[in-house]
Amino acid sequence: MQNIIKNLDLYIDGYFERDLRPFNEIKSVDYFGPSISPLKNKKNIMYVSFTKERRSYVNRREVNWTDGNVQVKEFSHELGLVITERPIYRLSGRTPQFIVKDSWKFMLEFSELLRSLYKKEVIGVTGSVGKTSTRMMISHLLSDENVVENNGNHNVRFAIPLYMNNLVKEPDAIALEISLNALNDFDTGDMSQLVRPTIGIVTSVGEAHTGSFPNIEDVAHIKSKIFHGLVDDGCAIINKDIDKNAFEIVYRAAKRKTDNIYTYSINDKTADVFVLSIINDKYYDQVTIQFFEKIYTYRLGTASDGMILNSLAAILTIWSNGKEVSDYLEKFNDFHSLPKILEKTELVFEGNKFLLLDDTHNAAVPSMLNAIRYSNSISDKFKGKKIFVVGQVMDLGVLSRESHIKFMNELLSSNADFIFGYGDLFKELFEQINSDNIKWFDNLESISKAILNSITDDSFVMLKGSMSGSDFKNLSAKIKKDSYR
Repeated sequence: MQNIIKNLDLYIDGYFERDLRPFNEIKSVDYFGPSISPLKNKKNIMYVSFTKERRSYVNRREVNWTDGNVQVKEFSHELGLVITERPIYRLSGRTPQFIVKDSWKFMLEFSELLRSLYKKEVIGVTGSVGKTSTRMMISHLLSDENVVENNGNHNVRFAIPLYMNNLVKEPDAIALEISLNALNDFDTGDMSQLVRPTIGIVTSVGEAHTGSFPNIEDVAHIKSKIFHGLVDDGCAIINKDIDKNAFEIVYRAAKRKTDNIYTYSINDKTADVFVLSIINDKYYDQVTIQFFEKIYTYRLGTASDGMILNSLAAILTIWSNGKEVSDYLEKFNDFHSLPKILEKTELVFEGNKFLLLDDTHNAAVPSMLNAIRYSNSISDKFKGKKIFVVGQVMDLGVLSRESHIKFMNELLSSNADFIFGYGDLFKELFEQINSDNIKWFDNLESISKAILNSITDDSFVMLKGSMSGSDFKNLSAKIKKDSYR
């Protein structure tokens, strides 16, 4: 690998400034100066510099981006190698620079080169919801190994080549979540053909994209592109609980590439893996599954239907990788997804203990219903008040009103003692109901006060809504701040 980097000009169009080649081992690749800046040791980093014009081209619109050469101005001499379209003259003769015509094209070609040499597991995950938690579960189960994965939910087309470039780390596996944006590429083909997964996973096909696509079938066609790049005799893992028509589209796409197709489900006993039972508790939930001919039981911190489905995909991935499933199940005990994804926090307000379930990382129709239903399933474990708080869901397009009515009906059929709403898209629906326990609010101060004033000892509070469109995302922080009195 290092020999390739020292001789990049033999593989990729470009040249080493003054023929100065890397003299330090390159162990990672990045293109964002601020993420490199705080690192003490930068000598093993290959930095790819993007001009504002090149970065805007990748996004297909003008973006707020500081020129890449400027981003590393203060520490560029500390880097192991700089890939740039314009030589940084103050580095001449000091730091190796590889000069290219197009930084984006370089990253794509370098990704292809590294992938052609990489012989270990490459896992690609996509889905309208669930892809981040599924990918994180897979990486968590493989935590004893060296795994390259996305940072947070950085999964768009600009992100994928970065992580593929980090195959320079020669990891034991790479697990990437790939967004619809990255699968619907306009100039490079879908990113699945760059990644060439050995295992491709579709977690869901739902209404998260209805603001951009007219129907679920269109979304299914794009999500199914995860299998376009699947290696010969690779493995396809598909959630069987998705819409029937969407499932058929995804399944056919997988079938064109492989016979190794495995399905999972909450209730469908024709799936290869399905749930036999769920025992809910406040802090941990016990899940028992039928896994082909075997039965396994494990615990999850939050066993919502969505999180259970994610865990089934992760288990199938481990199994497909030739590992013994039973050796990995205990690792679910300490799994945590990203902050604000079904995140549980114990709090106290005026002597009354309560559990806050914060699921405001993002919201789509399936995840909204998932949060409400899960909250309802554990509500009987709490002696105090059950308070369900929902913020509006953005980017639903023509289905916005219909979807919010669906959310409202789900809330009204729940065991909640109080239902509080936030955001303009909920306003009309809440104001149609004349109840002191079902109210709409237009500011964080008043809704936070209402929540805390409704709490009795051993209460449960659920927060669910979009990050965008309002300041609802700040509600959990305000509740936490106001709780400690």
